[in-house]
Amino acid sequence: NTSTPFPCAAGTYGPSSGQASAFSCALCTGGRYCPSLGMSAPGPLCSSGYYCPPGQSVNTVNFPCPIGSYCPLGSAYPIRCAPGNYSDLPMLAVCKVCPTGYFCNPKDLCNATNYTSPKLCAQGHYCPPGTRYPTEFPCPAGTWSGASGLVQSSDCTPCSPGLYCPTPGMVAEDPVNNKCAGGFFCVGRAVVPAPVD
Repeated sequence: NTSTPFPCAAGTYGPSSGQASAFSCALCTGGRYCPSLGMSAPGPLCSSGYYCPPGQSVNTVNFPCPIGSYCPLGSAYPIRCAPGNYSDLPMLAVCKVCPTGYFCNPKDLCNATNYTSPKLCAQGHYCPPGTRYPTEFPCPAGTWSGASGLVQSSDCTPCSPGLYCPTPGMVAEDPVNNKCAGGFFCVGRAVVPAPVD
């Protein structure tokens, strides 16, 4: 039997006085680390680009943020990138915004991986920065596009004179079924067969 008090181990802390055993020591709070013996409160925040599950005694060695996630300052666990963002490198503190002409959907993972990468925007659609899925921004009615990777709605091709393009997201004009109605003329960008403006 000894009268010498024992310190709480590294990775734990003693939140109150009068503790009777090592079992009274609490695991270091997630998102923080407790590097020293005998700490009475959780230690410093875990560094950006890393995460610290509960009970850690070191800051960055064991848990680098994985690809597909981000870890801001004080992360207890990796956070999956939101739609419209991606993480193609480990140890990121913030996800990258999906670039123009591409979409980033975290549900659409690369083969045998746990992350997504930017994918080319679909035909008949355009993708500004942060686009979440391939058909989020269709070319407006009155336009179309057979090209992939468009950046803005002005990249869509206006419907040709004499034709109309009634549906958003069209990938081609239909010169057989989408001719302007008899008695009317369409000068371009028409959305109905009998335009009145």
